[in-house]
Amino acid sequence: MLALVGCAKNIQTKEAVQAALVEHLNKVSGLNMSQMKMEVGSVSFRENEADAAVSFVPNGMDPSQGMQMVYTLVRKGDTWAVKGKRGGQHDSTAPVVPPAGHPSVAAPK
Repeated sequence: MLALVGCAKNIQTKEAVQAALVEHLNKVSGLNMSQMKMEVGSVSFRENEADAAVSFVPNGMDPSQGMQMVYTLVRKGDTWAVKGKRGGQHDSTAPVVPPAGHPSVAAPK
């Protein structure tokens, strides 16, 4: 049994978290990830969970016009899976760019 635990793949890396986020977002978000830059900033690891601060900036836009989210991931064997997200802080003066095919939504007054 100890041999199996010792052979577990180390997935406590920013790259492993980013791969899980890209896979998740391509499946469920409706966002065209090829039209934006996603950058995983800080990642904090706990036993079987990780929190990742992630920034999104549409291609060609100023980074200050991006959005930041914090994702919680859970370990599933030798990979990470997105458990949830929180956040959504962005520059309130920046235009909101909806996903392709999504109707525009006016900002509340």
